[in-house]
Amino acid sequence: MARTPAGDPHPRPERDPVLSVRDLNTWFHTPRGVVRAVAGVSFDVGAGETLGLVGESGSGKSVTAMSVLRLVASPGRIESGSIVLDGQDVLALDPERLRRMRGSGAGMVFQNPMTALNPAFTVGWQLTEALRAHGGPAGRAAHAPVEAALAGVGMPDPARQRASHPHQMSGGMRQRVVIAMGMINEPKLLIADEPTTALDVTIQAQVLKLMKRLTAELGTALLLITHNMGVIAKMCDRVAVMYAGEIVEQAPVRALFAAPRHPYTAGLLRSIPRADQARGTLPTLPGFPPDLADPPAGCRFAPRCAFARDSCRRTHPELTEVSGGHLSRCLVTQETGRPVAELTAAEGV
Repeated sequence: MARTPAGDPHPRPERDPVLSVRDLNTWFHTPRGVVRAVAGVSFDVGAGETLGLVGESGSGKSVTAMSVLRLVASPGRIESGSIVLDGQDVLALDPERLRRMRGSGAGMVFQNPMTALNPAFTVGWQLTEALRAHGGPAGRAAHAPVEAALAGVGMPDPARQRASHPHQMSGGMRQRVVIAMGMINEPKLLIADEPTTALDVTIQAQVLKLMKRLTAELGTALLLITHNMGVIAKMCDRVAVMYAGEIVEQAPVRALFAAPRHPYTAGLLRSIPRADQARGTLPTLPGFPPDLADPPAGCRFAPRCAFARDSCRRTHPELTEVSGGHLSRCLVTQETGRPVAELTAAEGV
């Protein structure tokens, strides 16, 4: 990791950050109260780097991604914080500059290609629209760059595929088209929100390999959002773990898998099926995530944590560096200096 500026606890990537998010708060104003879906989230993604954003459903991962592109729909609203993409203050952009930023500054790969693609138009027409919206060629002049984009994501016979409709393609091919659409304007940042969830295992592996190759070749920063720790291990350089709207741990991937410093992360890792273990029931975390309209006063994970102390229930922990480039939002690991695997129930009360 590169050196962290004084006063900023968040480790910087080796290369200059393409995306820098600081103290992001995105809330939803509902009839039953304010839902703090994203609360004080901070992270960086460097050029050519893949940062994984992982957590269970409802942890705030997708809302964080939508916030980066200012796509949060009402009643959601970015309350405070800063988002800097390739030197631009995203929250200060006017509508026209924001439109140009989406697609050229940052591309998006959505979870379900059938909702991301319009079934009424050919994939060639849709890729051409993505080009034209950012000053690229249109009509016949767009055929060559569109076919090059399809070839770049491994589509066979790109000239024929350009004339195809989404329903004429397999799920894996449609996802490749969505990736091509996200990359066609060569953005500095690509955000991929659960890009392999709807695909079978073989196609998942192909799509992940493709994204890894494209980001390496083009130097694109990749923010990969997933609930799958196996995908994180395969794809990412660093990982940020989200729970109840907050980042509770952030570290290089190897360090996090080897020695997690937050009990929630340790629980996620224990739930991964392993080939060297006998069949049986996978470990689960007791209880449920908190109501984000009325979160606990202390640590949001304390009601489910085997190591929680009285201080955990009273004091809201800060995300603090516990070793080189490894941050944790856990009072127990911060105070003991030990990873979760070395704690015992006696650490709690």
